[in-house]
Amino acid sequence: HETKSTTGKSYTCMLTPQKMNIIHIRAEGYEDHWVSMSLKAGEFRRESIRLTPRKVPHYFTSTQPEKVEIYKDGKLLGTTPFTAMFDYGERPNLVYRANGFHDQKKVFERVTLEPIMHKITMMADSGGLFITTRPEGATVYLDEIKQEGSTPWRREGLKQGVCQGRVEKPGFLTQSLAIQVIEGEVAARTMELEKEGGVINV
Repeated sequence: HETKSTTGKSYTCMLTPQKMNIIHIRAEGYEDHWVSMSLKAGEFRRESIRLTPRKVPHYFTSTQPEKVEIYKDGKLLGTTPFTAMFDYGERPNLVYRANGFHDQKKVFERVTLEPIMHKITMMADSGGLFITTRPEGATVYLDEIKQEGSTPWRREGLKQGVCQGRVEKPGFLTQSLAIQVIEGEVAARTMELEKEGGVINV
């Protein structure tokens, strides 16, 4: 049961002939490996051994949004929260993906033996709105939520898609609006408010 240590890629050892020798191979970050070998006197044998990397857990959670899909090499690993197992020494390239948010890429320098917790916050695909009215001073509602300020009114950081809402001003008829929010752009809309009683204010 002699113990030998080597840091190289190859190692030469002397074995007892005409006997079953058990060789135990151990390396940091890899599963232990055993080799059984019986040699004749004077026989030399070369063995090539591929060690199996140890699996290291990585825990993934997300705060925005709650469910984020994680892809590795184009294949879905799982949806947060979940645990992925990576090989020691591996350099995985991951993509975080969720509807309405920008894809995020994560490149590992090298997987170590230490388990890691990953907290993901995605950046929303967003655009903006700029609403003016004639006359000014109208209140804007989006998805039934009253917005701060009055027209001329501007807001950015809105999720892309069709934005439903309305504008209200005392003495004028309420007007609904539906505007397409486009990522990276500010959609502008000017609305002519009609006085109660049917008179158009210009």
